[in-house]
Amino acid sequence: MAGGRRPPAAVDRRLAAECASLDEVRAHLLRSADPSWLLKERVAEDLFAYLVVDRSLLPAEWVKELAEWAVGRGWTVSLQGRKIYAVPRPLTKSAAMREVARRAGTDEVLAAGDSLLDADLLAAADHSWRPSHGELSDTGWTARGLTVVPERGVAAGEAILRDFVRAATTR
Repeated sequence: MAGGRRPPAAVDRRLAAECASLDEVRAHLLRSADPSWLLKERVAEDLFAYLVVDRSLLPAEWVKELAEWAVGRGWTVSLQGRKIYAVPRPLTKSAAMREVARRAGTDEVLAAGDSLLDADLLAAADHSWRPSHGELSDTGWTARGLTVVPERGVAAGEAILRDFVRAATTR
């Protein structure tokens, strides 16, 4: 795996049982992408793929068609800025968070994020934070236990860190 550790064998088995292979998905991505808007294709940790695209040239219907193709193969598709992610459905930030919490022996989890890819993590955490910028802010996303900090940018990160420390020391 490129620069990382293999996931637990149980994760590998679940991906193999529930999802089309990474090779199949990559082949479809490359076959269906138009070179006029495709800038790069990448694989992350031998687990999922993403494309870097020129968003101004990307046909909106292509992403929708890709998502429809992927769902029947156990994958999800997400457009985040200039990147189109294709990720196996069981491979989520919330699943990773639950595994880390299990290994750490904790029953309370704090999380923060600003991207649509962070939504499942934030929803699964006991308490979560998001800044007043980013994709989640743009959509007005909210969840139980979510605190929206009014700050933006680096100031938001600092405010969230202070809240994390406060939450960790008062429990």
